[in-house]
Amino acid sequence: MTADTEESHKEANLLCADAITNFKTVQSFGHEDKISAKYESILAPVWLKAKSTQIKTGFAIGLSNFFSYSVFAAMFYAGGKIIQNHYDEEAGEYTINPQDVITAIFVMFLGAN
Repeated sequence: MTADTEESHKEANLLCADAITNFKTVQSFGHEDKISAKYESILAPVWLKAKSTQIKTGFAIGLSNFFSYSVFAAMFYAGGKIIQNHYDEEAGEYTINPQDVITAIFVMFLGAN
């Protein structure tokens, strides 16, 4: 936490503690809305900064997942092409075992993790 964020949280905590401690006074004067508005105004800069940070983090994680799944898709595509290119039409069978190709792809998945 930065100093500004920490200071805002301390101020918001003090406001909440005062509002809870003096609940009857706050309620009798009808200041619930004012207390809520003040609490929101204290934490608004913190919320905006956190929102910006979370958007950047979410974009980075999404981009990372996109690249990971793109590599997985390319590996399956290449494996499918390898299997397809090793089919002997005259004999009606594969010259390479498709199970071995899929096993090799999954070994690469586990090795990459």
